Amino acid sequence: MSPARLAAWGAALALLFVPLGRAPAPSAAGSLASRVLGPVGSLAASLQWLRVEQALDHGRPTLAFARAETALELDPESSEGWIYLARILAHRLGSPEVEAEPAARARWVRAALEVLRRGEEQARRPSELLFARALILIQVGLTEEGLIPWPGGGAGALREAAGALAQAAALGHPEAEELERATRAAAGRSE
Repeated sequence: MSPARLAAWGAALALLFVPLGRAPAPSAAGSLASRVLGPVGSLAASLQWLRVEQALDHGRPTLAFARAETALELDPESSEGWIYLARILAHRLGSPEVEAEPAARARWVRAALEVLRRGEEQARRPSELLFARALILIQVGLTEEGLIPWPGGGAGALREAAGALAQAAALGHPEAEELERATRAAAGRSE
């Protein structure tokens, strides 16, 4: 069975559990699709992420981004989805192998950070998104100067990373506090 057909069957199955005559109960987070589909929405989102990869592999980034947005609508509380899209933007599309222009690489990184910021408002575990933000910024900070131009240079990116790690630690991320100390020290050494 094709992924699209499986997703359609999953959506139809999920609709069987919505009481007739009543709208789904409102949720503090999540799109209408995610509330209607419930746990099946997560499966449908996973299938959509596979389709994102297929579109990227076939050189169709516009289609990939549209599919990614659909996946995020289906399961907006999934920290993994937001992080996955941010990694595609920062590490795949913003890599020197794909993007020759340093300013364009920086734009991809900023787009990745914006995705994570959007996700922080909806994801079940915003501390994971803050940690992912920090890891991207640490990579920028440790990248050879000029490959990814950043305000304040590498030290500026490391200071931003430390700030994100402090926020992640405040939200209970188990690895953030120790990495924050190391990142602040690295920022100090690179100034």
